[in-house]
Amino acid sequence: MNLPARLLLLTLMSLLAPNDILAGAPHGLDLPRLENTELIIDELPSDSVDPMTVTRVYPRIEIPRVTFLQEAPWGGRIFAGCQEGQIYTFPDIADPDPITDVELFLDLNTCFLGEQGLVSLAFDPDYLTNGEFYVFYTEGSAACTGINPGFPSRLSRFTNDDPSQFVVNPASEEVLIQLSKPYAFHLGGDMRFGPDGMLYVSIGDGGSEDGRLWAQDTASLYGSILRLDVSNRTAGQLYSIPTDNPFFNGGPSSGFTRKEIFAYGFRNPWRISFDSINGYLYVSDVGYNDWEEINIVRPGENYGWGLFEGMDCSGIGDCSTDGFTFPAIALAHGEGTSAIMGGGVYSGSLHPSLYGRYIFANIYRGEVYALNFDGRRTISAELLVESPGRRWTAYCQTSDGRVLLGEHGFGAPKGIYELVPVSAPTPSEFPLKLSDLPALLEAGSGGGHNVDGVYIYEPAAKLWSDGAEKERYLALPGLDQAHLTPYGGWDMPEGTIVVKNFILPRDERSPVLSLQRIETRLLIRKDGEWHGFTYEWNEDETDAVLLTGFKERELPYINSEGVMEDYHWYYPSRADCLNCHTDASNHLLGVSTPQLNHWFTYPTSGVEDNQISALDWISIFDEPAGDPARLPTMVDYGDTNESLARRARAYLASNCSNCHQPGGPTGRNIDLRYEIPIEDMNAVSVIPQEDFGIKDAAIISPGQPDHSTLLYRMSSTTEGHRMPPLATSRVDEEGVEIIRQWIQSLELTNTNSGWDLYR
Repeated sequence: MNLPARLLLLTLMSLLAPNDILAGAPHGLDLPRLENTELIIDELPSDSVDPMTVTRVYPRIEIPRVTFLQEAPWGGRIFAGCQEGQIYTFPDIADPDPITDVELFLDLNTCFLGEQGLVSLAFDPDYLTNGEFYVFYTEGSAACTGINPGFPSRLSRFTNDDPSQFVVNPASEEVLIQLSKPYAFHLGGDMRFGPDGMLYVSIGDGGSEDGRLWAQDTASLYGSILRLDVSNRTAGQLYSIPTDNPFFNGGPSSGFTRKEIFAYGFRNPWRISFDSINGYLYVSDVGYNDWEEINIVRPGENYGWGLFEGMDCSGIGDCSTDGFTFPAIALAHGEGTSAIMGGGVYSGSLHPSLYGRYIFANIYRGEVYALNFDGRRTISAELLVESPGRRWTAYCQTSDGRVLLGEHGFGAPKGIYELVPVSAPTPSEFPLKLSDLPALLEAGSGGGHNVDGVYIYEPAAKLWSDGAEKERYLALPGLDQAHLTPYGGWDMPEGTIVVKNFILPRDERSPVLSLQRIETRLLIRKDGEWHGFTYEWNEDETDAVLLTGFKERELPYINSEGVMEDYHWYYPSRADCLNCHTDASNHLLGVSTPQLNHWFTYPTSGVEDNQISALDWISIFDEPAGDPARLPTMVDYGDTNESLARRARAYLASNCSNCHQPGGPTGRNIDLRYEIPIEDMNAVSVIPQEDFGIKDAAIISPGQPDHSTLLYRMSSTTEGHRMPPLATSRVDEEGVEIIRQWIQSLELTNTNSGWDLYR
């Protein structure tokens, strides 16, 4: 029966026989069903980028040998560095005057032979208060000659006594680090303040064949990324070393390892940048004969140079790959010379097709690319611009979303260009922030049930998410209907959106008062498939931004004994979402008949009702659901009034069966669905593929929890052992205890099935 006919019938029945139809408690949801016209997303993010070109901006500004472009952290002003050692600044207006608008911020008059000279600028996060900024450059006169001039590289701090003015005295210099370089190449020298407030600095390998060995020697700083605390000083130094640096207590070179090192094994990491969306540290490493590299850098890891170039063994070592991290992408050299210029991840809204993509260039070919990387794998690297003859050496994204490129010129003054679409792009309707769609922000804020046609729901047995509280909403487009299935996720119409919010207690002694809203996840059915998306809430809990890859966020919490514990919340990538929301479970985990066939108090009406009945009453389903008592149901595993067996099976079903069932992604034949008889689980007394050193191990060893690998994996926090393996790192002590008691209660019997459930 179609929806209008069902609504008409229900209305007539309520008028003709109100005492029969409305006997007992009223329904949690009211007729008529309201049409969802607000929480609608018709368009997914683009899988490809719009064709781009470059156009000259600031037409009268010409800068020789530009090495960097940077917008002032407070906006409205551009800073441009010259290899010769000058930093110029001018207002970010359409046509700044080169005489009246341009100011010489700092003049170091440095040596600029080969790759030497001024490399980078980093403003202290408190610059407007303390006037401090950092510069990496080659010390020495501009008159330096010879391929091996011997001028050292410097990381220096300068102080502007009046940050409202744009002229700095070079005599304010304090040299934090000075490195002698035997050659005029491979200086590295880029700098960025990370989201943790630390200064990250790239150092090249020294510039000679010997650099292949120096980059592997952590007793030196060559070929490394450094992490420094420049806001604090220690005796004899103008900076301090963070105690959580990976080699603070020792490293590959034992007690000689430099504590400043964050990662190593680089050739010429000339550009580094932080992805402001997902938090990755991108390092572009200029290659040798065959490969250019883009690396995602993590603490303590070895990126291979000079034992490896790209993914190829250099022949110096034994070619074992153990202990090395390989590039996110390695770009093979083709015809002509290649050298990579790393840029940054685009986070603006001006060019929606570039959102979340890492922009980089080939210095010698004039090519500009966009890399789509999700944190684990490269999805694509697309050519954006071909501009033969131009040599891009500087990249800047402005606060209003423009992308600026600076051209080196090798002596001749050159201009600044902007990356622009070839033709006007179609504006993306996919929300890059929850606030881009008011109904989505309402749902993400916990008020989704206030939006017409959006319905709150709550599963009986909830997935453990490191102690987070959750809110869930279901939005079918318009008045479209779902098809109820007895088991597995319901069949949903095109355009359905499922919203789940995560609110994490930060203090276990006062969990309700310390809740922090941290994440909103969406599942959207589009083109016959389900697609997952993750949004990260800001600290003020006013809005959330779309992530383009997985992310780990430091969110320490206070445990029940008042002790602060380190903790990282995991935000899943789009691919991660579908690792759990699998075909085997019909993609929906909580939106299923057993999970929703229980009573729930609806916040808009204050009425307690069976969720299947409430949804059926407003004709969500394309066919009547029937009596809920005749439909499958699942218990709340936290309900101690239920049997231990049902509680344990509900826990395994909600936390494990999305993968562990026929057709699941594990490649194992374990079946942990709630409705499966215990003898068909293929887990009781079954020898595991890996025993983790447990004597006489079984997946579930009846009466012997300590011999059960299932319980061990639930209790473990070790990577590769932990189950579930994704998006959780804290042990669910309550769940572990339920499963422990259940396994203890299992005993071998003489029944036909061979097994029985006790208590």
